Amino acid sequence: MLSTYSHSLESHCLNDACRIKWAKKVEVLMAKSGREIIKLKSTESPEVYWTIKNKKTKTERLELKKYDKRLKKHVVFKEAK
Repeated sequence: MLSTYSHSLESHCLNDACRIKWAKKVEVLMAKSGREIIKLKSTESPEVYWTIKNKKTKTERLELKKYDKRLKKHVVFKEAK
C-alpha cells in the first residue's frame, strides 16, 4: 500500500543529509520493484507531498485526500508532473 511509503519531504527533512538518505532509500526501492517518485499537489493551495507509486499496478493518475497544513483541513491532492 502506498501509505506505507508516503512521506512529506518538505516537512520532515530539514537538512541535506536527511534528503540524501531518503533519496538513497527511494533509489533502492525503485530499482527493485519498478516504483516511481511522484509529486502530489493540493487542489486548493500550493502545498506539495512526495510519495512513491508502483507504475505496474497503478497506471492511472493518483488522487488522494490528505491533510493540507496551510489550510488546516483535508483536501484532494492530485498527481503532478
